[in-house]
Amino acid sequence: MRYKLNLIITLLLVTSTIIVSCTSQKKMNSSKSQGTKVENKNAEVTKKPKEDIKSETKATKTETKTETKVVTKEDTKKAVLPVYKVDEYIPLPPNSIKELFITTYPDARDAVWIKKAPLKEYENKNSSDYKVNFAIGDKRHSVLYSENTNVLETKMQILPDQLPPLVLKALKNKYPGAKILYAYTFNSSTVKGSYSAVIKEFPEADERELIMIEDGTFVN
Repeated sequence: MRYKLNLIITLLLVTSTIIVSCTSQKKMNSSKSQGTKVENKNAEVTKKPKEDIKSETKATKTETKTETKVVTKEDTKKAVLPVYKVDEYIPLPPNSIKELFITTYPDARDAVWIKKAPLKEYENKNSSDYKVNFAIGDKRHSVLYSENTNVLETKMQILPDQLPPLVLKALKNKYPGAKILYAYTFNSSTVKGSYSAVIKEFPEADERELIMIEDGTFVN
């Protein structure tokens, strides 16, 4: 009888151990499963920013490409705008102008010839004007010729105090403190004026040429 009782107790202990072992195994498996799910979820969260970065990078590239394209078009438009030539120093003008100059000013020396840039109103025309700066004695002169040898403008240097009194007064009133660097008698076929004065208002300023008539009226 005692033997049977011991056998029953032993079986109960074994059964209890098996049940506890199975329960522990299930808990471990469950924990592993949950851990795997959490890792997978974290991995998904980690991947999303990379996808967002790729998307943002792609959008930035698109914007940059579009902006560059617009700038290129603007540059192209600017490139086709009219470009005006600049004055050009030349050794000699056309022969017809050179011969007229020598005949008119036989005593001229130190002649410097300049091919003038076409004015805006003469855009798309091939004609050019020619200016010559030269000296006769101790005075500086200049003459502007058209391509067909018409005299457009002449200047002869004079001393600043040789300007008419009304011209000097007008200069002093409008530009007080300005220094008169050069003064010329002035004659033009296109601009009304009798005298030209080159002034400088202060040491750092650019030189400025003013055209006037005898009563002190400014032309430009």
